[in-house]
Amino acid sequence: MFIEITDKKKFKGFEFGIKLLSTLVKLYPESIKFNSYFDNLSEDKNLREFLLGSKPAEEIIPGWQKETEDFNSVCEKYLLY
Repeated sequence: MFIEITDKKKFKGFEFGIKLLSTLVKLYPESIKFNSYFDNLSEDKNLREFLLGSKPAEEIIPGWQKETEDFNSVCEKYLLY
């Protein structure tokens, strides 16, 4: 099984990742484990706490929208394609 992204400009990687993690936590709550590395990647423990607290992805995503937009605008100038 694989996921094919056919339009990179429309794909919202952050939203996809949050929805995927949220779904996995709901389906396999005993199997999903987060460690400090995850907290470092997300820059704090709030995302882990939201996911483990069963907060819906639709409530998590808006809180990170500004950071995502800032990151994308910084990255934009370095993209080659």
